[in-house]
Amino acid sequence: MKTEKKYLEYMELIKSQPLFRGFDEEDIRYLLDYLTAVVEIVDAGEPINTIGTSAVEPVQSGCILSGRGQHIKYDAWGKCSILEYITPGYLLGCTHTFADNHYHMSTIMATEPCVCLYLDFKKLDSGSADCVSALSRLSVNIIRILAKRNYRLFRKVDILSRRTLREKILTYLSYERDEHQSDVFDVPFSRQGMADFLYIERSSLSTELSKLQQEGLIEFHHNHFKLTMPK
Repeated sequence: MKTEKKYLEYMELIKSQPLFRGFDEEDIRYLLDYLTAVVEIVDAGEPINTIGTSAVEPVQSGCILSGRGQHIKYDAWGKCSILEYITPGYLLGCTHTFADNHYHMSTIMATEPCVCLYLDFKKLDSGSADCVSALSRLSVNIIRILAKRNYRLFRKVDILSRRTLREKILTYLSYERDEHQSDVFDVPFSRQGMADFLYIERSSLSTELSKLQQEGLIEFHHNHFKLTMPK
């Protein structure tokens, strides 16, 4: 279920977002009004962006203020793949909005209650002279966020390009170690979720993880890992 709220209730949370970096509260309020801001609470297990197959259901744009989710896609046989893991600050619908493409065969699913700020990004290129500066700065922040997302997607391409199951797992865990800056960390997935993210069968993943642990390369319990292999 989605519950609509007034954005003023979440102003402190909104001000902390990378999307509004460098703006004071007055400018943020102006941008929120101009971009027709709406805040919605999305329950765990509910879609943040609804799956659709045509422009009849345009993708909503905006950002995640709090909560976590997964960007998922089902193939023709009903098998789920996790494209990316969603955290606060994630931008919604940018690709579809700026590419002028409303065909979206995937969805963002909340894995815990999420506070979402929906904005009409289509208005970014149609502002009047008195708001061009603010919209330009907002566009720069969007570019920065998308650049970081592109880096994460590059990492996934690197993981999936590995030739063996072992290489895929170790490359993924190495990236997680780098991101946490520690040999000990929690991955943001259940075992099934990790398999869906790596595009492999859960049973094969569990078998390979057990082998890696027996060889002393990793230690793990549920989603808690320790890498003992060299960097």
